[in-house]
Amino acid sequence: MPVPSAQPAASVLHTPLAPSRTLLERATRVIVIAGAGMSADIGTPVYWTGDNAAYGDTVSHYGHTNLEHSCAPLWLEEPDQQAAFFRETWRDMRESEKPARPADPYFVLQDWLDAAAKDFFVLTSNVDTAFTDHGFPAEKLLEIHGAYDRSQCLAEPEAHGVFPTVDPGLATTFCPACGSLARPNVLFFDDYWFNNAANELQEDDFLDYQQHLAAEDPGSTVILEIGVGLTVMNLRNLTWDLHSRYDLPIVRINPFHVGRGDDVSAGNAPIYEHQLTALVGLRALLG
Repeated sequence: MPVPSAQPAASVLHTPLAPSRTLLERATRVIVIAGAGMSADIGTPVYWTGDNAAYGDTVSHYGHTNLEHSCAPLWLEEPDQQAAFFRETWRDMRESEKPARPADPYFVLQDWLDAAAKDFFVLTSNVDTAFTDHGFPAEKLLEIHGAYDRSQCLAEPEAHGVFPTVDPGLATTFCPACGSLARPNVLFFDDYWFNNAANELQEDDFLDYQQHLAAEDPGSTVILEIGVGLTVMNLRNLTWDLHSRYDLPIVRINPFHVGRGDDVSAGNAPIYEHQLTALVGLRALLG
């Protein structure tokens, strides 16, 4: 089956959607597992992928690569520079996003979930707050790597808790308790200082949601995995864990990253399409 190499028009589909339609029509619950591909379709730059790689030439501007900026120790070594870097990249990210309801995967997904009256929960590695910006309820969201709209104290990350980011694109955020520089409440690489308080509340919500899964009939819940790559495997591992633990079928939308054998195992439905194309096609079929 050919894999599209560029974003096709929303009407062009390379993958038959009948298997996915069957799974999604039957399900009463949908666990959405969303990666960077969701936001890439609205113009958000991503760290690793080709022409859409994040934030240009950071070495000449800041002296460090994107990967180094994603590592927590640099916040301790060069905190002012890190604050400036993330302030600029957040501003660039927000300016690049151009959500429009007919051509925005978040709105398409939201419209379908609402119209079909599906009970859902979202797990995402995206830190750009796109789900809440698009109106998804916070109590149905687990941001496994944190989010830019909240911050934590750089000097006392545990003692001073998590607090709202003042304006990540325009001003440096400071800790309201001690006045020290604050950093995004985002889980970086080598991050032993990440304050998990907000995530733990979201994890509790998802644990409550999972109480329904074990007792339900097979097929009542489907995993809808969208735009999850293989660079960082946290989300793909979550998909596999839930699939294995509760015997949940997987509808996987990704034009490039097929990856592991759970794509083709019995009862699952891979869709080798860009996120927007697949979601528009599914919404048309599902009504």
